[in-house]
Amino acid sequence: MPELRDIAFNLLPGDISDPIESDFGWHLLRINDLIPGHTQEFEEARTNILEDLLVERAIDLVFELGNHFEDELAGGASLEEAARNLRLPIERLEMIDRNGLNFDGDPHVELPPAPNFLESIFDTEEDTDTPLIEAPGNTVFKIRVDQITKPAAQPLDKVREQAIAAWSAGRRDIQAEELAKRFEKRASETGFAETTKEFEFERLTGAPFTRNGTGLEFQIDTQTVEAIFELKIGETTKAIKIGEGRYAIGTLSDIIESKPLPDNSIASLTAELQQSLQNDIIRSVQATLRGRYELKINDQLLSNLLQPGT
Repeated sequence: MPELRDIAFNLLPGDISDPIESDFGWHLLRINDLIPGHTQEFEEARTNILEDLLVERAIDLVFELGNHFEDELAGGASLEEAARNLRLPIERLEMIDRNGLNFDGDPHVELPPAPNFLESIFDTEEDTDTPLIEAPGNTVFKIRVDQITKPAAQPLDKVREQAIAAWSAGRRDIQAEELAKRFEKRASETGFAETTKEFEFERLTGAPFTRNGTGLEFQIDTQTVEAIFELKIGETTKAIKIGEGRYAIGTLSDIIESKPLPDNSIASLTAELQQSLQNDIIRSVQATLRGRYELKINDQLLSNLLQPGT
């Protein structure tokens, strides 16, 4: 942010700025030290330059492939045909509910670690596919909903075993929730690490992630991500349901401040976001038109138009 940069570079070590207001709120700047600038030799910067170029090229290829994929669909190919033509992986989920569970109540494994994955599924109509959706790790995915199964009451004789299993699962879920709440209360008294040992729970450590879910290694919803960013270091979340009879409680171990981008990076990011927005709008229009109008190709007319002299 230019308003912070200009003030920061007019301060001396130990100085504290006056309160500064920006689009992101109020800020106080304190200068700890001054490091003289210098121009890196090419050999010194070679590795970083190569990594940056490879990442930028990989991102470009992802979006190029996404455009080719949309072109295949616009040409009349099915989702499976387009994926096969471009050698893209495709996965089929036989049944999934709003909690990410299958028909037996077990969580689907290896779902994309994107906070908007389940929301995207249940915001899509039957026999309709979504526009390409960007996910963490510079990846994109597309969802097609083949069938929506509406809730319906079944005769008891037909679902007796399932009813017993559901009742048992419900009891386990209640017990798991009660245990999670006891853990939550105990963690607020003795600390997360000590409580984990006391309850003999498995403790998992995740990689840093951002407010939009980039870097997220666990399947949690957008509301949970937002709640985590309201915590202070050492505080814990409420019990989070992650499956039938399964709950998780997280603690915030560290906050990594984002580094302001240089002007040239901001310009590059702005251009990239504008291009991404344009692509999203085009894909949305394409998806709407495909859903509203049946695509037919007149091969004879197309062949005549392509012949020389016609």
